[in-house]
Amino acid sequence: MFDGGSIGQMPGNQIAVGGGFLQFTEDGKLIAATSGSFEAQPGGVDAQGNPLPSGPPRLVPQPVDPETGVPQFAVPFNGETPVVLGVHLGDGYNPDDPTDPRTGLDGLTQFAGQYSVSKANADGNPSGQLENIFVEPDGTVNGVFDTGYSRPVGRLILTKFDNPGKLMQIGDNMLQESLGAGKKVAGEPGTPGFGEVRSKSLEQSNVDLSLEFVKMIESQRAFQANAKTVTATDEMITDLVNMKR
Repeated sequence: MFDGGSIGQMPGNQIAVGGGFLQFTEDGKLIAATSGSFEAQPGGVDAQGNPLPSGPPRLVPQPVDPETGVPQFAVPFNGETPVVLGVHLGDGYNPDDPTDPRTGLDGLTQFAGQYSVSKANADGNPSGQLENIFVEPDGTVNGVFDTGYSRPVGRLILTKFDNPGKLMQIGDNMLQESLGAGKKVAGEPGTPGFGEVRSKSLEQSNVDLSLEFVKMIESQRAFQANAKTVTATDEMITDLVNMKR
């Protein structure tokens, strides 16, 4: 489809200048792709001899150029010599030939299932990878991309209970809903009755004291072991010097 203004016709009208035919297997593999061209259909005359209007253009299959191996169609830009464009939709394959090395999956495929046509618009920004996230006090989760842009990617919802002290502890400072906790009510952060979300902050109540003590003891023992290694090395060097004397 091309804008009519670019091919010498009414600007704003989308004009089809070419098409093609695709053949797939039952499991979605491409067998062959053939280009096509539009041909006008004459109107003819009716039984009384009155002329009939011409019908819509008909898409007619065209052989694939063996030198290119891909479907092609010509576009007459602004009435000039048509420009021939080729579209590679895949190599296809022969399902009746078990020795055919092609897979039929290297290009366009068609699998059974629900589908819909969507229109994609480019805004000039390149695609980016998510590098980091930060959460605003109202619960909005913003994603930071390597292109320098940040966009909202989600929203956090808070839940409160009538008796939060009866929540079930399941370890690692995580709690689970229980019957004794009462009814739960969900709401947005910052609204009356709910708290706010503070990104990259850690409450003291979220610290597992037993785990922190274990880590402290492990660090202390590791330091003592390293100190003993230095002491043993010093004693060995001292004995070596004394033996030389």
